[in-house]
Amino acid sequence: MAENSLECNAPDCTSSADNPMDGNASLDPVFLDSSGIWFGRAYDEDHKHPFSNVMFDLADAWSRNRGKSDQKLIEEFGENPWKNNQIQNYDFRPKKGSTLIDGGIVIPGINDGQDMDYNHPPLYPGQNRKYIGAAPDIGPYEYGDSVYWIPGYRYPHPSVPIPSDGATDISLEYGLAWNYPYKKDYTNVSATVMVMGPGVNRTEIFQYPKNVLFENFEPGGTYHWSVTVDGVSSPTWKFTVKDRAYPLNDFSVDTTIIGIKTKDPDTLMVVSNNRLSFIRFDIPTSINNSYKIELNLMPHKKYILNGGIVIYKYGLEGWNQSFNSNNIGLVDKSLLTPIDTLSTIKEGELIKLDITPFIENNGEYSIALGTMNSEDSVSFYSSEKLLVTTLGKYRWRIPYIPDKSAWPSLTFSKDSLS
Repeated sequence: MAENSLECNAPDCTSSADNPMDGNASLDPVFLDSSGIWFGRAYDEDHKHPFSNVMFDLADAWSRNRGKSDQKLIEEFGENPWKNNQIQNYDFRPKKGSTLIDGGIVIPGINDGQDMDYNHPPLYPGQNRKYIGAAPDIGPYEYGDSVYWIPGYRYPHPSVPIPSDGATDISLEYGLAWNYPYKKDYTNVSATVMVMGPGVNRTEIFQYPKNVLFENFEPGGTYHWSVTVDGVSSPTWKFTVKDRAYPLNDFSVDTTIIGIKTKDPDTLMVVSNNRLSFIRFDIPTSINNSYKIELNLMPHKKYILNGGIVIYKYGLEGWNQSFNSNNIGLVDKSLLTPIDTLSTIKEGELIKLDITPFIENNGEYSIALGTMNSEDSVSFYSSEKLLVTTLGKYRWRIPYIPDKSAWPSLTFSKDSLS
C-alpha cells in the first residue's frame, strides 16, 4: 500500500498480452487490485484529483496537521478543524467500508495462519495470524483483527491507548486497543480490561497478544477504561463518542453505464438526468427505537431545479466500491422506494430530514438521491470533502483535513422525542 506515489516494480507489472495497460500496469486500478496492491497512483495519474489520499481509507490515522498550533491552523485554513487537534489516535486499521478490506492476496507464512520459519522462527505461537474475511486486507492491518500491533517502547505498565486518552468524535462502533507492558516472556500473560459508560459496564480478560476489545457505544457518551496486566494497571483513560454515523460509501453513478466504478476521490455527489447518488450507512446495535434519526445533506451547487430531488430508500445491502460483483456499477440500482422530496435547496445550507419512520432495524441502510425532472441537476458534498488552505495559489497536494460539517451523515438524538 503506497499513497499517491505508487510505482509497481513487481514482476506482474510488465507488458504482456493479458495486461490491458500494455506495459503500464501501475496505472490500471483493476489490474493492481488483482495483485493485492492498493491503486493509489491510479486514482490521480493525470493530476486531475488533488484529493488522492490513503487517509480516506483508514480509521483514524496519525496526521501531521493535527500537531500544528491553533494559530497556524487558523492562518492556513481559516479555522481550527479539530476540537482537540493535539490528540492523535494512531488508528491505521482500514475503516469500515474501505476498499482495502479483502483486497489483498494470500502470502504463505505471513497472513495465512501458518507458522513458517523464514530467517527466524516465530516469536510466539500464532504470531502469523490468518486473515479475516474472504481475503487478506491490503496494508499492514486487518479490519476486525483481535490483535493491533503498536510499535515502539513498551512501558512497565499497559500503555498507548487507542483511541488516545481524551479523544473525542470516536465512532459508535469501535475496537479499543492498548500495548502490553514489556516482558521477556509473554507465555500465559493476560490482560484484564474494564470499560464503563452509558450502556456499557464490561470486564474482559485477554490472552497475549490479543489486545482489542470491540464494543458498540451510545451517541455522545463519555467512557472510561483501564487495563491491568500482572497486577500492574494503566491510568484510567477516557474518550467521547460522536452522535452520528458517516457513510461507509457514497458515490454518484450514471445508471445507464454498467461496469466497475473505480473509487476516484470526488468531493461531490452529482444528481442529474441519469445520475443517481448512493449513500450507505451502518446503524450500530446501540441505536434503538428511542432515538430520532436524521439524515444530513449539504448542497454544493444548484445548477437547475424546476422539479425536486427525490430521497429514496435503496433496498440492496452489501454494495460497495471494491472490485467485485457488489461494486455499485454492477449491482441492481432499481430497488428504490421514495421517502421524501426536496423542492427547496439553498447552496451551502444544511438539510436535515427525519427518517426515523423508515429505519426498521440496526445494520446496513442505504439511501439514493435522484431528480424528478430530467433537466434538473444538483450536487451535494460527499464524505471526501476536505478543507482547503487559504494561503497561496492552488496546490496539487491538498492536506487531509476532513470537512465533516459538510459530509453526509445520520445523527442520533433523544431530545426531540416525547
